[in-house]
Amino acid sequence: MTAAVYRGRGFVQLERVPVPHPGSREVLIRVRRCGLCPTDIKKIAMGLQPPPRVYGHEIAGVVAATGQEVEAWQVGDRVVAFHHIPCGSCHYCRHGAFAQCSTYRQTGTVAAFEPAGGGFAEYVLVRDWIVAKGMVRLPDDIAYDEASLLEPLATCLKAVRRCALDADCVAAVLGQGPVGLMLTALLADAGVRVVAVEPREDRATKAREFGASDVFPPTSDELAVRILEMTDGRGADAVILAIPASAGIEEAMHIVRSGGTVLLFADTHLGDHVRVDAGRICSQEVSIIGSYSSDVTLQDEAARLLFARPAFWRSLVSHVLPLVEIEAAINLALNPPPGALKILVAP
Repeated sequence: MTAAVYRGRGFVQLERVPVPHPGSREVLIRVRRCGLCPTDIKKIAMGLQPPPRVYGHEIAGVVAATGQEVEAWQVGDRVVAFHHIPCGSCHYCRHGAFAQCSTYRQTGTVAAFEPAGGGFAEYVLVRDWIVAKGMVRLPDDIAYDEASLLEPLATCLKAVRRCALDADCVAAVLGQGPVGLMLTALLADAGVRVVAVEPREDRATKAREFGASDVFPPTSDELAVRILEMTDGRGADAVILAIPASAGIEEAMHIVRSGGTVLLFADTHLGDHVRVDAGRICSQEVSIIGSYSSDVTLQDEAARLLFARPAFWRSLVSHVLPLVEIEAAINLALNPPPGALKILVAP
């Protein structure tokens, strides 16, 4: 089969690799769509992991083969496969910190080489613990385009829940790329008033379509003034950074209220140090928290949200490129022109 193999910093090339063979409790999926996640693009562009690897974890496809002990899935089933699922019994899992579970940290989908997602290939092997708890059956009316959005939507749902906001709250979302727009829509659907912060006019327009009541560029002097006006001088109840944290944490701390929450969503590599006002954290009780990956307990709810409004979520997909154009797809994701949002590949 053909796979896009990461061979070093900024370098991915198409190669022929063996089609993996499923073990007794494993499943082989023919990949139909795979989204380009900023995390994978960052790993490729910055060379954060040793090669060779086949990335891509926002996977939608069709079951091509099953192991002899697999009963719940049949050849031809249309599915989404998550790449991380926790054990459910360790200390982290017992306390709801599923993304810190050692089993969760093992990537459960692989095309070739070290497991790294594998969706940038024609076929991907799904390991047994993912087959047991991390595959979602697609309704007939759900296309692969929107199905590939399930994993990122699930991560956004987790982030929104971690903020613990009520319907009378105000939240600011910094960044209105595909993830920022998902966060905005989920917050707005929950009755939260959303202020979007985005420099690009095309994405600002989309943010309004996705439920933002106000949209400002990050350099606008009106941003803080407007948030104070709508909160009786308090500040935002929560600020979610859908951009690298170091680029926005100072602004977030400036507009969050005392006792509010700043959530870092987009900073996924260690060593990115920032300076914060410790006095705001202590005496003004501002919480700075993170949200990484998804929460298995929200998996079904994320699927229901996606399946209820497929056309709405599908509007995030701006480009679908064949796998042979993976380099162009990565360049689009790194340098999105006006109108570019979610980039998918179709192996």
